[in-house]
Amino acid sequence: MKKLMVLFLLGATAAQAQTNDYTRDVKSVDAIIHAYTM
Repeated sequence: MKKLMVLFLLGATAAQAQTNDYTRDVKSVDAIIHAYTM
């Protein structure tokens, strides 16, 4: 269940990266890593 959510969020992050919003992309990755390691 948790891995599926992470994969979904990673997909959303990849879509964000295409908008060239680098700082938001980095924050999303950081939040994903934090949630995954909890």
